[in-house]
Amino acid sequence: MRTLRQWSVRLNLAGGGLVLLIVLVWQLAVAWKIVEFDYLPKPTEVASGLGEIVGDGSLVSQLGHTLYTAGIASLLAIGIGVGLGTLVGLVRPVEVMTGASVDFLRSIPAVSLMPVALLLLGPAVESEVVVAVFAGVWPILLSTIAGVRTINPRLHEVGKVLHLGRRERTLKIVIPSIVPSILVGVRLAVVTCLVVVIIAEIMINPEGIGWALSQAQKSLRPDLLFAYAVVTGLLGYLINLALIVGVRVIMPGSQELRRQA
Repeated sequence: MRTLRQWSVRLNLAGGGLVLLIVLVWQLAVAWKIVEFDYLPKPTEVASGLGEIVGDGSLVSQLGHTLYTAGIASLLAIGIGVGLGTLVGLVRPVEVMTGASVDFLRSIPAVSLMPVALLLLGPAVESEVVVAVFAGVWPILLSTIAGVRTINPRLHEVGKVLHLGRRERTLKIVIPSIVPSILVGVRLAVVTCLVVVIIAEIMINPEGIGWALSQAQKSLRPDLLFAYAVVTGLLGYLINLALIVGVRVIMPGSQELRRQA
């Protein structure tokens, strides 16, 4: 049976208490005019704005578009990153040929490609997906390459002793060995795709949470603006939490490997 201390650590009550304290200080500072900004609402007004967008049903469709686009982009980024990262890590000539290209391309900010995507593909979901995949593929690609490079050489020797072919060694030795590195990259890639999709909705495609944020700003509704900002924060937190739980469920091996992932 869990003690109160164990539950406190598990639920991070101290962290939650700090958030509530910040909200309380914010409320009092604005209400008592200690802090004065023209468009800084009180937390109660933000809560009212949140109730408004939940009540009229607009939040559901906006969230649906953002999550759908970020999900598609994440799946593509993971597939490309794991496949290409494994190939680069295993085949030396491929690493030599792609090294300079990877270093150059990953230094390009995804935001700078949004006008290009808009010109080529127009204000569509495809534009959002392209720039999000471009941004999200690098964490998983680099994590996979690093994972392949750190495989114990003795494992490859075991594969040779057992007369395993390249395909069998990849499936039975390489992939299981780099799962922790892949999961690290997945967590980074998914959150990166979500962030880039929201930015793309502001700049490229008038849909989703990003566009709602932009419209709230243009209509001078700070209560709605902060409400959508809170929604994006909660969305990122819940996605990260789901990924952490997923790692604990599917991760094979010891507790140490799960901590690495």
